[in-house]
Amino acid sequence: MYLRTFIGIALPVVTRQTVRSAQQAMQASTPEWRDEKWVAEENLHITVKFLGQVPEGLMTQVDETLITAASTMRSFQVRIGDISAVPRPRSATMLWTGIEEGSAATIELANTVDAALVEMGFPAETRSFKPHITLVRSRNPQRVPFEMLDVGQHVFFAAEDRLKRMSVRGVTLYTSTLTPQGPVYEERLFAPLAD
Repeated sequence: MYLRTFIGIALPVVTRQTVRSAQQAMQASTPEWRDEKWVAEENLHITVKFLGQVPEGLMTQVDETLITAASTMRSFQVRIGDISAVPRPRSATMLWTGIEEGSAATIELANTVDAALVEMGFPAETRSFKPHITLVRSRNPQRVPFEMLDVGQHVFFAAEDRLKRMSVRGVTLYTSTLTPQGPVYEERLFAPLAD
């Protein structure tokens, strides 16, 4: 049996709620984007590494490798930043919010995890890592009105700083089950950072 697996940074409830408020404002402002694949509030996270289909018999080794890799990093602060249309506003397939503070530490964490899993035989990441929280995926590339980005960004500007800031104290190993209603994530393991 294989498990669809990825490693991510879980978001606190208040941060997820802030991001969800931005999603709702954007959906309300732009009807043509309403029916795209908006990430459910409970699924919002920062992806560190996607592993894909992993044999169930290998999962204990993945657990141990992740715990060891995480223990070499210190905890750090992250603050969510600007909303971007990816790859460009004229023809976007995704909207995400970047990381305004703590980006370098998040990249270091992702590189540390990647290197540890490459030693296990997982393929190395070939693209440079850009920490972000995915808000929505489009079925086809389409234009993103600047007003839509502005509406979402206004939610972040108006929110108190504590609702946009979080402490990263570990990484989570998730399994993902695809359903007609969207993916369902389950937390398999939390690997704490050094402090």
